[in-house]
Parts: sequence; structure tokens; C-alpha cells
Amino acid sequence: MRDEASAYLDLNKVLVGENTLRKAVLDVTTRQGDLFDLSRMLLAAPGTPREAVVREFLTAKHAQAQSRVANLLALDFPAKEKGLHFRRLLTDMVKNGGKLSEKKALEYMRPAIEVLHSIKQHHAIVFDITMREYRFNTAADMIAAIIQFAAHDELFQYL
Repeated sequence: MRDEASAYLDLNKVLVGENTLRKAVLDVTTRQGDLFDLSRMLLAAPGTPREAVVREFLTAKHAQAQSRVANLLALDFPAKEKGLHFRRLLTDMVKNGGKLSEKKALEYMRPAIEVLHSIKQHHAIVFDITMREYRFNTAADMIAAIIQFAAHDELFQYL
């Protein structure tokens, strides 16, 4: 994913030779749509320092991720009895490097096919049908989950 994202940036001549900025971007997202948005932002602000544009982009990506994670976690409380334990799912994903097999999640979640609608509404996580695993949509989403858990002292039990 990261190599493909880097190739996309090269193809579009975005942040060529600016390894520090490029790394900062790719540490947050490798999604082509996000990289396209960054390209547009850089082209729309020719006189603005690239660092400022990248900082604005990354700030927006982190804010969006925090909102996506919070919205997904908000589903957890009224839906627990229905097999939608998103807080536990995200916690287990953080503990496992950002992904979790459907098989492990079935201990407390309904099958992925039954929860895809909820997942797609919030975009914080995706379900890889081929690998049969849940993954964070972007690294920013995983960071947002970690921040959310830290704010409630939940993270410390996993460090």
C-alpha cells in the first residue's frame, strides 16, 4: 500500500524530493483519494509553503478520523445486545497492529456481512473480504482510536 501510494505521489509530481513531508503524509494515509485531495490543495496554494499545506491536510485528516471513530463507538452502547461491540473490536484491532481476523471478532461481533452497513456509514474501519479481517481505514483512524481509549484510560491496560 505504501509503495503504491508513493508511486501515486511520484506520478503526480507531489512532494518529490521532500522525504520528510512525504513520510508524514504516508504515515497518516495511503488512500488514493486522500492523496488526490492533497495534490489539489498543493496546486491551489502555489505561494504557500508546502509544509503549511501538508500540516493543514494532516490536521484535517486527524480531525476526520477522530470523528469517524467517535461515531462508530457511539453505536456500541445501544447495540451491544445485537452483537455490535465496536469498542472491543477497535481495542482488539489496536492490540493486534491495526487489524483483526473475523474469526476472532466473532466471539463478540455478528458476522461481518451483517455489520458492513454500520462500518460503511462511518469509514473508520474496513472489512477485507479476501483476508477476512477488519482493518483501520487509515493510520489516522488507528491513531484516533488510541487517543479515544487513552482519554478514557482504556489504552493503558494494553501497553
